[in-house]
Amino acid sequence: MKIEGKTAIVTGGAQGIGEQFCRALVDHGANVIIADLKKQRGEDLCRELNKQYRSNRAKFIQCDVTSKADLQNTIHFAIKTFGRLDILCNNAGVTEIGNWEKAIEINFTSVIRGTKLAIEVMSTRNGGHGGVIINTASMGAIFPIMGGPVYSGTKFGVLGFSRSLSNLNASDGIRVNVICPAFVRTEMFEASIPNYIDSYGNDFQKKMKKHIVSPVLVARGMIQLVEDDTKNDAVMRVTGVRGIDYYKFQESKL
Repeated sequence: MKIEGKTAIVTGGAQGIGEQFCRALVDHGANVIIADLKKQRGEDLCRELNKQYRSNRAKFIQCDVTSKADLQNTIHFAIKTFGRLDILCNNAGVTEIGNWEKAIEINFTSVIRGTKLAIEVMSTRNGGHGGVIINTASMGAIFPIMGGPVYSGTKFGVLGFSRSLSNLNASDGIRVNVICPAFVRTEMFEASIPNYIDSYGNDFQKKMKKHIVSPVLVARGMIQLVEDDTKNDAVMRVTGVRGIDYYKFQESKL
């Protein structure tokens, strides 16, 4: 897919990985809806991008991804503003610290709901243009994270859900891919370090140093998944050791 002129929604787009997704998409010529609960940070990023690129291609909308109404409003806002929706990045996520039930709602349930709502407007069977859905999972979707069992479980769910939609490419013109970063240097990761130290020991940060990746690298991987029309049902890993590569599951028959 040629990104220039396309319209994208990024949930959790005001900071961390989502912020870098927004920056990369605008840099490639897309119209971007920054969807986030954090109003001030989202509006600041929106102004910065529009000033930097001398355009009006970035828009912010306050969105609680646990609210079906908010997700619907975000999609309607994208279509009303830019006339179409081509790319959805279900990226909003939290750790399980404090409220594991909320983590399930944000990390997993919202991905299902956002995907289903986007399919309704993107599907070529419904008059849409087709497109790409990128769901942010984690290396914790492939290997368990002892310090975050609920977080890891939600990401396993995102991975399984996304891979089960591989038939949409043929039926609806929509590719669905998953991106699985390792530990990413974000505010959320920094806040969760004490939890990992409890599980892995005081030398956790030293051990993990070579495994921590920049959110810029994750955004580079996202762009690759969007642009490459051959990528459907792809599971991309982004790690400090391997960089960007793809995880291959062993094929099995029922």
